[in-house]
Amino acid sequence: MQNSIISNNQAEEGAGIYVGCSQIYVEGIGLIYDDNVRGIVENCKVFNNHAIGEYGEGKGGGIFNKGGIVENCKVFNNHAQEGGGIANGYSYERGGIVKNCIVTDNVSDFIGGGISNYGTVLNCVIINNSGGGGISIEGYDVLGGGIYNGGYAYEPYDVYVYNSTIVNNFPDNYSNYNIEFEGINPQTYDYNCIKTSYDLSPNFVNSTSFEGIAKTDVQKVELENADWSLKSTSPYINAGDASILPKEIALGTDIIGNPRISGGQIDLGAYEYIPGSSISDNVTMKSINYTIDNGMLKIWDIDVNYKVQVFDINGKIQSEINSTSNVSQIKLPQMGVYIINIQLDNQNLTQKIVW
Repeated sequence: MQNSIISNNQAEEGAGIYVGCSQIYVEGIGLIYDDNVRGIVENCKVFNNHAIGEYGEGKGGGIFNKGGIVENCKVFNNHAQEGGGIANGYSYERGGIVKNCIVTDNVSDFIGGGISNYGTVLNCVIINNSGGGGISIEGYDVLGGGIYNGGYAYEPYDVYVYNSTIVNNFPDNYSNYNIEFEGINPQTYDYNCIKTSYDLSPNFVNSTSFEGIAKTDVQKVELENADWSLKSTSPYINAGDASILPKEIALGTDIIGNPRISGGQIDLGAYEYIPGSSISDNVTMKSINYTIDNGMLKIWDIDVNYKVQVFDINGKIQSEINSTSNVSQIKLPQMGVYIINIQLDNQNLTQKIVW
């Protein structure tokens, strides 16, 4: 599935989308996942979906990913018992891969407000989600407002989170829960992630000022305009360790297609800092104001004499214009995820958008 908008649906699992992976039978072992045949969801917008059910049911408000691949998607304002935004597998069902996704403003009644993870999460921004519906629930554990990593499974396997930004979630950003099964103790691992909600403003271009989902109009505007790329002075720059990553990740790209290693070492979080690609610290921050109407991208309130570039998620340029007006319009070729880059005299503005 590509370039789709999925909204206003209900189901017990994967209210918006259910993604699967083929299984094959191996003598003496039984059914195992065939990683060569995976369902793929990319460049989609998934919102306002509700996975219904009692505790232990209702998984994956936006997406239930059972061994597939979910990439370059924006998943927001969904609701479930577990995995408000995405259930990346569940207990005895191995998760797949979730990468380059923005997961925000989702709610779970119990665990995993943003993502409940039994697979791999890579280069994701998981911010302002709520576990426990924003309240405590007597008799149940409310864990992982941002991401919950489960290590319990009838087919034991390890769980991974790589280079993701996981902040301003409620009641917590990150939780691991490992249970030994038949003498095997699966483990959860995270590498080069940002998981603290302290000192956000000095580190990020435009962070939100609240935890959990947006509840007021002011918070909704703040969330819409947030930019979780790194400031040039952030200590997260060059603070990661590429040697502990699989080679294909270390030599890959970040959430918007920049080389994963810049300046000699890998950064923490979903965005790699590229000099000149984000707002200079000595310039007043200005968010990109834009709307998309039937594929027409309209940008306004920018100084005159600037260049607008539109890239696809792979970094291939789609459109470019030079403008002398404070309002510009560009036709997007198709629905999907794009990166806007605005070049001014003293700064670049870069923002990821989804149509």
